[in-house]
Amino acid sequence: QAAAEHYARLMDIPSVPRPEQWWGVKARTESMRPVRPAEPLQLSASAIDRVVTCPLSWFLEREAAASSPKSTVLAFGLVVHAVCEFVSTCADLPGDGELGSLIDSVWADIGYPADWVSRQERVLVAAAVNRFVLWHQQRLTAGWQVHGVETDFHAPVQLTDAQGRVHDIVLRGRMDRVEVSVDSAGEQTVMVYDLKTNRTKPSEQEVHEHVQLMTYRRAITADGVQGISGATNVNAGLVLVNLDASSKSPAAKVMEQGPLPADSDEAIAVAAATIRDESFVARPGSHCSWCQLQIACPAKVGDYVGDDDGGDGYDD
Repeated sequence: QAAAEHYARLMDIPSVPRPEQWWGVKARTESMRPVRPAEPLQLSASAIDRVVTCPLSWFLEREAAASSPKSTVLAFGLVVHAVCEFVSTCADLPGDGELGSLIDSVWADIGYPADWVSRQERVLVAAAVNRFVLWHQQRLTAGWQVHGVETDFHAPVQLTDAQGRVHDIVLRGRMDRVEVSVDSAGEQTVMVYDLKTNRTKPSEQEVHEHVQLMTYRRAITADGVQGISGATNVNAGLVLVNLDASSKSPAAKVMEQGPLPADSDEAIAVAAATIRDESFVARPGSHCSWCQLQIACPAKVGDYVGDDDGGDGYDD
């Protein structure tokens, strides 16, 4: 009784926490007015992938601008992409000296925390570029033509989600590399490649279910790339330039997606429905290991608050 009376007195003090007012305790409410206009959703391949993987992470990064500043890891990838783009557009393959000078022209601006780290990463960049150059030569020798690098795409599509709702979507963005080959019968084959500088190799299943690659292929079949129309034979793959070269070939390793499942459009429709519904829930998975927003994630709050080890609740 004394405790109840004491709590009643505390309730008159504004600074006392009121659990019934805490965020997330009350029932969810919905506005009758849509947050987004009725015009078609503009979605990139990476946005679709992120929404499907973890809606909350996409919302915090894209809508709430909670992303961290660019890291040296991202800068590494940007340098590799820029140099590989240069190689792909050259009429004659540049030599090692020219490529090295191109890398050095921007390397000092990355800002690694220590000189030895910078030197080590500089060696890895050169190795990644060399793997790409060897692969690029192999593709040209095999008769493939580079249709474009950093190729813009813009493809209006209309898809139906699992609830039967129709979504007007504009797939837009850029593809790292698009190749075209025409056989003796005049049959055109299109290949889309996404350049990856990750240091871990994805599984075959992960590549088969890769949402970004599926989106690129959908955009091409919807005539979303200038200069390509009516394409039906379209494939896609990852070019892994930052893996150690295998003993079989010193070139970059390539993993192709292969035949698309019948429900390949489902991921795009799911992303559109999620954004329209404003239903940005946390979806834990292996991607959590590199997510920088875990401290704001309700699915990961147990990793920071209320640990049973008697510590301060934060990982070392």
